[in-house]
Amino acid sequence: MTDFNGLVVFPQFSQKDKIYREEFVDEFKMLLKNLSIVTKQVLEYEIKKIYPATYISGYRVQFIKKEILKNNISVIAFLIDLSSTQRFNLIKEFSDTDVTILDRQEVILEIFRLNATTKYAKLQVELAQLQYILPQLKGLSEFSRLGGRVGTRGPGEQQLEYDRRNILKRITTVKRKLKKLDTNYKVQSKKRKNIFKVAICGYANSGKTSLLNRLTRYDGKTMRRPFTTLDTRIKRSYVDRETILVIDTIGFIRNLPKNLFIAFKTTMNVLNDVDLLLILYDLAAKDIGIQSEAVENQLSNILKSPKNKVIVFNKIDKKIAVMRIESFKKRFSDAFFISAKNNEGIEKLKKSLKFSKEKVKY
Repeated sequence: MTDFNGLVVFPQFSQKDKIYREEFVDEFKMLLKNLSIVTKQVLEYEIKKIYPATYISGYRVQFIKKEILKNNISVIAFLIDLSSTQRFNLIKEFSDTDVTILDRQEVILEIFRLNATTKYAKLQVELAQLQYILPQLKGLSEFSRLGGRVGTRGPGEQQLEYDRRNILKRITTVKRKLKKLDTNYKVQSKKRKNIFKVAICGYANSGKTSLLNRLTRYDGKTMRRPFTTLDTRIKRSYVDRETILVIDTIGFIRNLPKNLFIAFKTTMNVLNDVDLLLILYDLAAKDIGIQSEAVENQLSNILKSPKNKVIVFNKIDKKIAVMRIESFKKRFSDAFFISAKNNEGIEKLKKSLKFSKEKVKY
């Protein structure tokens, strides 16, 4: 697949938190790389206000146009979420260039689409995409109306209204199909009612599938890219002949687009049906504090009632993790420190699952 040259635009109100900014940009560059977009330049600057029409100022628009020519840029990726009006106006501003405009939400949606392999995941991604596209038609409709005479409806507007009706119709169809699949899931869930269930949750790329592989006989493919798990994976683990169900879930990310959260709400709701949460963190992540906050925020939006939780720090074999492990052990005395890659600490974690199972009465 051919790579595209990308320019990342990151306007922000404050540039004080250097680590947060660096990790946020690096994370976005990694997301873009998964779409075959190689970041050639990052335009990061502080702003005092947001321009309602385009988010960025006219000066910045002209500056970016010069950078496009200088660096042969084919994709402008905004490290923010643009409104439908802002996105549409920016497309108009750059219509004299041959570039594609993306915002952070679009990038994440596209990665979800590429990683969706099952019928259920594909339907959830489609629902999120349709809900994202729908508001975009409003800006297009307003622009189209200007093209016709006063009191008339131009052909462009008629087409947009047709598209809107089709999208609304498709949303209804997708929701109906998802509801049917949800019913099937509930039936299967009832069959597992009296089995001890553990869910692995955590930030994207924290090593959830690797841990699932270690705790069970599963041989799931692990890749260094986010959101490879879009479906709930449920596998059996046997600890001293005790059966435990281990569940792998979707990785969290800071500022997860609202459309995706709504579309995947049922999948995420599996966390409400388990007996124990294994909250996995990458001990080598520079912004582990920010990641921890993002995970806790997502869990607070998903969980309907308090759950038993065990904190697990992964990747202790990494250089950064080795340097910070002792301080984290003092701060998190009840946590487990593992390397899913090297199988270090896994047996100790397994034994703790058996102990947790014995405390649960069905």
